[in-house]
Amino acid sequence: MPFINRRNFSEEKQIFWFAEGNITTKNVAVTNEFLSPDAEGLKLVNAGMFVADVAGDIRFLPRLTLTTATGTGSKSVVGTPVVPFVAGDVLYVVEPQATVTIGGTVAEGDVVTITINGIPVTATAATTTLADLVALAAANINSNTQVKDLVKAIVSGGVIYLYAIDGVSTYSIAVAETSAAVTIAVGGSATQFAYGAAIGTVASVSVATNTITLEANASAVVPIGAHLGVRVNSVLGLDNHQREFNYETTQNFGLFTESNGVKENLLPYVDGDLKRRFSKLTFAAKV
Repeated sequence: MPFINRRNFSEEKQIFWFAEGNITTKNVAVTNEFLSPDAEGLKLVNAGMFVADVAGDIRFLPRLTLTTATGTGSKSVVGTPVVPFVAGDVLYVVEPQATVTIGGTVAEGDVVTITINGIPVTATAATTTLADLVALAAANINSNTQVKDLVKAIVSGGVIYLYAIDGVSTYSIAVAETSAAVTIAVGGSATQFAYGAAIGTVASVSVATNTITLEANASAVVPIGAHLGVRVNSVLGLDNHQREFNYETTQNFGLFTESNGVKENLLPYVDGDLKRRFSKLTFAAKV
């Protein structure tokens, strides 16, 4: 028999645009075992979290978006949401990735080309400032009509980090430049995006500061806006209610896999991989 949530609190965020056209196809039983408590010891989950099978355990999807860059000199991972992470989880970069580094001396008119999945994207230097050329190259990737739905580019520390939006594609990548004074290279000697790298093992979680502390320094640099998470067997669906696991340690509820409209801005977490998996969930921005 399903457990009843006895806490009397109002739903703060309705994540569906419409009351009709929302279909649940999976019922799950989720425990509080894989949730980290806040400063008051409460285990609270906001509406709009996905639920996944993680190594045979049914739990709220442990993925987050970084709000602070993490690097090889730090054990801290800062992002949201952190509630569905616990000690022992191993964090990975969610999407296949590549890095592009542009260096050297830049002159106006120098051109760099980054070719992704056979589609060339060029950037022509309008100044002699290297950072301007790096930022322009990333902006051109994010605005290119053929590429912007395949990858997203994030600039951090003068490096362009590229992520496959669908969460699975290992696109081909190549680089070129027109000036011998400019250098451009893909991370390592790669010619394809690499599957998300392991970052480290969770030692502790602070919900109050949205901080995960790793057992050792992070094994790679990851920029603001990148996604980290735990490897999953499958993602089962979307939960449309707030949950608190203080009166009951287990709750049974249905997951949505189809909707006429999900308010994307209100979800604690969403990425291109989830949108690919749930093509019958229509995501729309909140107005």
